[in-house]
Amino acid sequence: MKKICTWSLLAVSVSGAGVGWVMRWHLPSASPAATAPGKAPAGAFARDSVQAPTPRLSLDAAGCVSEAAKLALRSTDEVGEDELSRLARRWAYTDSQAAFAWAAALQDERQRSIALTHLFNAWAASDPCGAVTSILNSSLPETERDYFLESTVAAWFRTEPVASQQWLQASPDSFLKTRLLMALSKQMDAAACVAWMPYAAGGGLDDDRSTLQAQLVMQLTSALGAPEVVRLTAELGAQNGNFASLGQAMASLAEADLQSALRVMPSLPPAGAEIAVRAVADVWIAVDPSSAASWIAQLAPGDETNMAHARAVAAWAGRDATQAAQYVAQLPSSTLRDLASEQLAYHFSSVDSSYALTWANSIATPSSRDAAVRSVFTQWFVEDADAALLWLQASSLTEKSRQDLWYYANQVYETSQSRKPLQASR
Repeated sequence: MKKICTWSLLAVSVSGAGVGWVMRWHLPSASPAATAPGKAPAGAFARDSVQAPTPRLSLDAAGCVSEAAKLALRSTDEVGEDELSRLARRWAYTDSQAAFAWAAALQDERQRSIALTHLFNAWAASDPCGAVTSILNSSLPETERDYFLESTVAAWFRTEPVASQQWLQASPDSFLKTRLLMALSKQMDAAACVAWMPYAAGGGLDDDRSTLQAQLVMQLTSALGAPEVVRLTAELGAQNGNFASLGQAMASLAEADLQSALRVMPSLPPAGAEIAVRAVADVWIAVDPSSAASWIAQLAPGDETNMAHARAVAAWAGRDATQAAQYVAQLPSSTLRDLASEQLAYHFSSVDSSYALTWANSIATPSSRDAAVRSVFTQWFVEDADAALLWLQASSLTEKSRQDLWYYANQVYETSQSRKPLQASR
């Protein structure tokens, strides 16, 4: 008959020999009646007859206490990692709370880290919920508490994904929940990612939830592909009004296949179209800013559209300023053109300040025009005050506008150069 070998958690304190394991051999019984109460199975070692469950746990716990006391008498350098890890694991299976109290009280940082790591590894395997609760209620330093909490919840998620997520769902601490979900996101399958997307999208301006949302989108894109994630995030955005995840999905799709992203655009919900424009445009701008600018200019006007177009023109000017200027010059008067002209003014300010001011003055909106002129002129004045003043004298600006512009630029000049104010030149 085949023998089965099991290892008991019986710790025996032996003077000079430390703590040892007792090996027990059992022969399988044909039925519960095969062994009479109080008698060992036929062929079993006689010592099995004294291994009652309750005394075994009690003796082992006592042995752990005894071994911990012995370790405490030795210097920290003499206590090896194997001894600490073995004690922590064994004690975790017999009296986790007592083991935790011992490990957390260790003064040596190295010893404490080793003991707690192995303690929670074992505890998470037997009672993960209890381990997590104890960590949360502990007085461990914050960095240690956070580390062991994340690692223990991760271990729980690997073995009991449903129970661990139910615990997270019930947690009233949204900060804790979000942080732990961020740590778990790479382990989640597609179904879990989809289930947590509404929570991640419901954070509003919460940066952590936005980060979680981005992580879930990345995980879903890897599992399902960008086109399917675009569909899912568009539906989610239509339900809760948050289209941030749609933007991330569209960016992933554009990076993989720009033409597919462009074909999807007309089918998106109107409320999510602008953020999708930004996502696709940014990918396209990095590759071909001139084509991106032409495409954006044909879209419906809007804040995202105008800003994306301005970024495209700025990138285009960095590659070919002459062509970018020719393109902007033929645009009809609009906010789109004003923002593009502003980008050209800033670009040319480091190359040809007079030409840059021509672009700044072409902006139709008075407040935007004044701000651009002031910025470009001030930069020029700081770099070459004489040339800037000559331009100012010859400009068609009103006397008051010239005085205001000179006064502002001179204040900036005085601050940046730490020099006395120059006298106004009329």
